[in-house]
Amino acid sequence: MKGTILKLIYLLGVLLVPSSLLAESSLEKEDSSVLSLDDVLLRAFEANPKLESAKRKIQAQEATQEQTRIIPNPEIELEAKNVGGRGEFSGTDVAEYTVFVRQPIELGGKRERRSRVAAFNRDLAEWDYKGLKRAIVSEVTKTFYDVMAAQEKLALSKDLIRLSEEFLKNAKRRVKAGGASLLEAMKAKIELTRNRVAAEQAQRRLESTRRILASTWGSPEAGFASVKGSLYQLETLLPLDELLERLVGHPDWIRWQTEKKQRAAQAALAKAERTPDVGVGAGLRLNEASGDHAFVLQATIPLPFFDRNQGTRKATRYDQEKTAFDQQAAHLDLRRQLIELYEALSTTYAEAHALDTQLIAASEKAFELSREGYLQGRFGYLDVLDAERTFFEQKTLYIETLTAYHQYLAELHQLTAQGSRFIQNNPEP
Repeated sequence: MKGTILKLIYLLGVLLVPSSLLAESSLEKEDSSVLSLDDVLLRAFEANPKLESAKRKIQAQEATQEQTRIIPNPEIELEAKNVGGRGEFSGTDVAEYTVFVRQPIELGGKRERRSRVAAFNRDLAEWDYKGLKRAIVSEVTKTFYDVMAAQEKLALSKDLIRLSEEFLKNAKRRVKAGGASLLEAMKAKIELTRNRVAAEQAQRRLESTRRILASTWGSPEAGFASVKGSLYQLETLLPLDELLERLVGHPDWIRWQTEKKQRAAQAALAKAERTPDVGVGAGLRLNEASGDHAFVLQATIPLPFFDRNQGTRKATRYDQEKTAFDQQAAHLDLRRQLIELYEALSTTYAEAHALDTQLIAASEKAFELSREGYLQGRFGYLDVLDAERTFFEQKTLYIETLTAYHQYLAELHQLTAQGSRFIQNNPEP
């Protein structure tokens, strides 16, 4: 009986609560979500306008290829002779009417060659799509780590505020006890205010990075509370030579084989187009004066005296040569990017390792010793403040170095197809 009454009260409450409050409660539930990197990438891939645009480009190229297979439409022609003249040709009494049906015929295999060009254009669009996927994974991953860094910096700011509040309390007690001057308490209060301002800035920075991350899946607001990931984990890098070998699987590396085939197909099409097309037709001629009729045959054969498509054929040869140089330049650029990233990763890895194992531990110990000495009256507040700032600056630098490391790593993974399953699987569009 009691359970039934409670259930009725609950249902009544649901009916009476305004819909706006229900919307707010659902929004709060959404805001409590914690997203992993895979969660973020999944959202970005489901609603990224750049990817949708690239898919439509592939579909447009498929439609173009379909169009190239269609034969030309037939043409109909109506001809009237001996109409509206003078004398016996006045009026239409001696008119002759001819109706032709003409069919253009393409020679030289033009239709087949256009279809091959269109097929390679479609393949190029697909390689662009795959390259875009990798670029989006890299972009979203770097923004994800921006949010993680902002979260860590805000947490660090809050720790600093807590310590500053403790120091202010201790300073006031020391002033009351006559162990310190009023100036020391004032300095502690100023430092607390400064740290609170810094925390507010860190909060705004976090909100900004969260909105930027949400924009990668088309949302104007963050709609999540925080992100979770492995900011403090460093992975061992593969040897540079092994990573360079993996470049051959990058879409921007492979696409050039398709590009060269497409240029060759364009050259073959240009060669075929020097052969003129012909038109054949058949019709019926009617003589109005005699009432007789006759069949008429017609053929149209252009004479390639001047235009043999020589300019286009020459241009396609230059395009083929240009593509070979473009391929070399693209491959060199990818190798350069990888070498630069590897150097940056090695440097940030060493910096992060040194900060973690040496500098932060040393500055933390110095800070703890200064705090103890301050409470015992052996150190002044400025000594503690200097040690505190050094310690927190080292921790902030550690967060920034780790963020840079993971962002470089995201670019490296984009080049070598490592890391995210969204790169490794590389599903077809």
